[in-house]
Amino acid sequence: MQHLFAQFESLGANCEFGFVQRAAGIEPAGLLRWSMVTSPRALIAAIQTDFPALYDFESLVPYNAGMVLDQRLGIAFHSALNSVRVGAGFMFRQSEQDRRDIHRFEAGKVMQQLGRFRADLASGERMFVFHKFTDALTPREIAHLFSVLRQRGPARLLVVSLADDAHPAGSVIAHLPGLLHGYIDRFAPGDRAYDVSFDLWTRICHTALEMAPPGS
Repeated sequence: MQHLFAQFESLGANCEFGFVQRAAGIEPAGLLRWSMVTSPRALIAAIQTDFPALYDFESLVPYNAGMVLDQRLGIAFHSALNSVRVGAGFMFRQSEQDRRDIHRFEAGKVMQQLGRFRADLASGERMFVFHKFTDALTPREIAHLFSVLRQRGPARLLVVSLADDAHPAGSVIAHLPGLLHGYIDRFAPGDRAYDVSFDLWTRICHTALEMAPPGS
């Protein structure tokens, strides 16, 4: 089980697949494993432009009590830059100097993860996983995401959507060589991303690897 899920890397949209990997007993340090991607367009633009000025101090704003949003890229990260709710929004708790000290440490980790992400894109050894837990990706979004990944290397992409009458839960189809679409019975609730449909995730990932193994 650990070997299976170690061959995948999450692109978001939230941390559900990170909890799938945790349930399998592994803790890979993926760049986007614990992120919140605000839209497929934001993710596509970030990959296409190679994450310019990622996690820059001036670009970070509170997203919720324990996350910050890189507003230039539209991606939120868990952070020790804690916030408190003020009215309808949030504001940082720490002083600017304390935030800069925390940011210096966190930015170093983020840049290490970005380096590994770039290497994984170039190698094609891992299959990337993306899903939206609110609504389905459009065919155009899927094609565009796959295209920008392929500009960086021989990437394989598994998109996961909710099952429907034409696509039963656990099924996987291939749109193109290296571009797979899996269907799951449910996504974890937004406030309980750990409540994953582990058996279906396992079936989908196993089938996807059979259909598009490394080097295919």
